[in-house]
Amino acid sequence: CGYTQVIDLSPLQGLTALQSLDCSYTQVIDLSPLQGLTALQSLNCGYTQVIDLSPLQGLTALQSLNCDYTQVIDLSPLQGLTALQSLDCSNTQVIDLSPLQGLTVLQSLNCRRTQVIDLSPLQGLTALQSLNCSGCAISTIPDSLFEGQNWREVYFFNCAVIGIGKENLSQSVGDNCLLRLRAHFQDLQHGSERMREAKMLVLGNGRVGKTQLVRGLFDEPFDDNVVSTHGIDVRPYRLSDPTDGEQATIWIWDFGGQDIYHSTHTLFMRSRGFYLAAWTPAQEENEEHKHQGHVFRNHRLPYWLNQIAEFGGPAAPLILAQTQVDKLSDRAEPHQAVQDIFNAFETKFEIQHSAQGTRGHEDLREALRECYVALTMPMIGKVRARVKKALAELAMSGIRTLPLSDFEALCNNEGGVADTARFLESLHNAGSVFYRPGFFADDIILNQKWAIEAIYSVFERSTSTYKSIQSMGGHFTRTMLAPIWEALYSPNEQQLFIDMMRSCGICFEYQSAIPSSGIEARYIAPDLLPECCAHSVWDGENADMHQFRSYSMLPGALIRSIISTVGDRAGIAGDYWRSGLRVYEQGSKSEALIVAQTDGAENGVSGRLRLSTRNGNARELLNTLVEIVEREENRLGLSPSQVEGDALDTEPRWSSEQSDAEPDFYKPERKDPEWFVSYANSDEDLHKGPVDQFCQRMQSQYGIEIRRDTRELKQSDVIKDFMRQLAKGDRIIVWLTDAYLKSPWCMWELHAIWEESERRNPLGHDSITDFENRVAVVLGDAKIRTEKDLLGILEHWDEEFKAVQCQLEIAEIIDEETRLANNAIVGFKKNTLAIVRFFRGRIQHQSFEAVKLED
Repeated sequence: CGYTQVIDLSPLQGLTALQSLDCSYTQVIDLSPLQGLTALQSLNCGYTQVIDLSPLQGLTALQSLNCDYTQVIDLSPLQGLTALQSLDCSNTQVIDLSPLQGLTVLQSLNCRRTQVIDLSPLQGLTALQSLNCSGCAISTIPDSLFEGQNWREVYFFNCAVIGIGKENLSQSVGDNCLLRLRAHFQDLQHGSERMREAKMLVLGNGRVGKTQLVRGLFDEPFDDNVVSTHGIDVRPYRLSDPTDGEQATIWIWDFGGQDIYHSTHTLFMRSRGFYLAAWTPAQEENEEHKHQGHVFRNHRLPYWLNQIAEFGGPAAPLILAQTQVDKLSDRAEPHQAVQDIFNAFETKFEIQHSAQGTRGHEDLREALRECYVALTMPMIGKVRARVKKALAELAMSGIRTLPLSDFEALCNNEGGVADTARFLESLHNAGSVFYRPGFFADDIILNQKWAIEAIYSVFERSTSTYKSIQSMGGHFTRTMLAPIWEALYSPNEQQLFIDMMRSCGICFEYQSAIPSSGIEARYIAPDLLPECCAHSVWDGENADMHQFRSYSMLPGALIRSIISTVGDRAGIAGDYWRSGLRVYEQGSKSEALIVAQTDGAENGVSGRLRLSTRNGNARELLNTLVEIVEREENRLGLSPSQVEGDALDTEPRWSSEQSDAEPDFYKPERKDPEWFVSYANSDEDLHKGPVDQFCQRMQSQYGIEIRRDTRELKQSDVIKDFMRQLAKGDRIIVWLTDAYLKSPWCMWELHAIWEESERRNPLGHDSITDFENRVAVVLGDAKIRTEKDLLGILEHWDEEFKAVQCQLEIAEIIDEETRLANNAIVGFKKNTLAIVRFFRGRIQHQSFEAVKLED
């Protein structure tokens, strides 16, 4: 009778053979009518008004009880229920687990989000297999609790456990931390010591003075010429531990404020530490700021505080620092919305700081000490401590990466740790190293600052590489990054950086490499995708199934990670733009759309995700999308404030594991072939409309509408979007003239068509056939007959390349023509000759009149 209007269970009193009852999501308050139902084995009274479990005392056959989201406080009535195997009392007021001590067959306990602090009553329950304490503040965990062989899963997400570092606990809702906890306790048995390290993560918009504030901590003078932070700058700040006078270290992590840098914030925001949010009134009033000729988006304080609240939790100590307070009149009160979020933090300090003067310097140091004390330093096994120290020394000596085998040898040489794999997970979770199984050839990154600086050098807006990626709609290959990386990093290091970018969700693999055919892997950076899809897509209206997921704080990291996750699976089968994606799924024969929508609220951070599916088994595909979105929410520590639309499950799956049945994304064939013509506009003007005449003839003779930019694009449209559509056309007529071969726009189109054929044929051997089948050439005045002619074309683009590079180096604002000229050259020179040789070796039409439908 779940999900009904039932209030009274009295009619069940005589049903003595009843074995299972689900009255969840009803108005039931009183369980007394169940007292005589001694055969009852399963009871779900979750999401009701039940307070008292006393009526269950005599139900000795009861094996499963779910009383989550009720008003239950006391579990004493369960003391005699010795057959109980599963108990879910999550989201209740339960404090004491002592009544469970005699339930020796209990296998599963969920006390998530309760007032439970002591787990010692569970020590004798040797049948326990599953425990969920997420959202609790635990003071006591017996060292031997998790030694039994029956244990399968333990969840401590968003959980404070005295004496145990967060790096050993669950990193997401579905992260099973059993093996990490077990290994931690085993290493403590061989000697332990208190850890004396923490992080302070400095967040805020660019140009608010974060770097100058950090310099002041180290008694360094104000320097207006200091370069704005790109990526992350890491420095150690030493202090005496206020509890016992021993030396402690606070690692200061100064984050760049630009949007593109936010992708990696989540790598470190869950580690043990506290936060400093820097702000100025000027940046709160401006939507953007300018630096070195570039425009950057500002985020208001609620964005930063909400990020800290979501990723660090309300227990994370927080310093709110108004910077650039050089005189008393510069002081300002944050808006009430900021105060409301700020006041929710348990440990918090508000300071005003001047980098040019002395105001706030000592206040900041005192706040650092207080935040450090509030963290309650955990214990670590002595062998682990020695290994951790050795890793730090290797990093300080210039060692950047470490093979996994060397790490295992180091652990053994220092005395041996119980489980090197789990210890490595903990080091990664703490932000001490960066490690992702299966990435970087299983190497461990010791110097994360080195790796992150290399990654963000690609996205430095003043570089020609960034502009190339941006003008390519976020697409890039490793070769395209060569101007930035080639002189500094080996090919293996370059691939390591790309792998790190993928693991952070900064990019995803759009097309796999085909080494035998010389085809590189192609990647997409979601942050640099176009604002809109390159062609018209379904907008989600008239969906068969849909779900809206609203968030009080919708960070760009969520849609970015969703695009990257789906993109890694769908690749070229998907359509992607900055705020969404569209895919088709083979198994369900359904189409899917995911779009992030911000509501334009004053704080600029709230919004929702819209998930829509249609045709085929739309419910099945929506279920898949919800699972993917939930997984990314969990990874980022987010949860929707409201879910509307089609509800697929009464409870989220909360699993970090991949589904058994992976979605099979594909690109459906278009029903109506699309025809395009690619030509230099100057030729059309000069020769009095041969393209016009050709298009009219194809329409009148064959009923074929040939698409042209001059006919379709309005003044506000983006020509690159049309060019990308042209590259994917079923039939493209190329008017090959001298002007065409010297136009960056035309060459961009020509290379895009060639590469599209390579993308459509991942095995490589059919890409030439695809190009030939899709492209017909009308040979104009282009000279391509001899090798001398071809070398002349190449020499022209060599000269253009040199000129473009000069422009890119000196210009603050780069026009579209210059960007396209650069893109037509960098990474594509080899293709230029290959394409023209291809044209020369085939029969070309001498005029548009010679082109027939059968051609």
